[in-house]
Amino acid sequence: MELNLNGVAYQFAELVADILYSKYKKENNHEFLTRTEASEYLKVSPQTIDNYLKHGKLTKKKIGKTVLISKLEITSLFNSTNTNQTKEGWKRR
Repeated sequence: MELNLNGVAYQFAELVADILYSKYKKENNHEFLTRTEASEYLKVSPQTIDNYLKHGKLTKKKIGKTVLISKLEITSLFNSTNTNQTKEGWKRR
């Protein structure tokens, strides 16, 4: 039986990332959202979240392949005077 070390290393890295992700999401008593969770929360596409990250409007923490965004930061950004919420989601003024 041949052992595939690349596969084992990948599984180990994913396991560590999952553990760190669970710990990090609860850190400092504030919630972190994945990119998908953030897009669902704001009712926008994941690409919109990517654009906010790319242009520095949101910051991310990365654990393994998982991108985490502070829910507090999202709420603060979208409660600013530059945006308003509609039934369709968030829109710029």
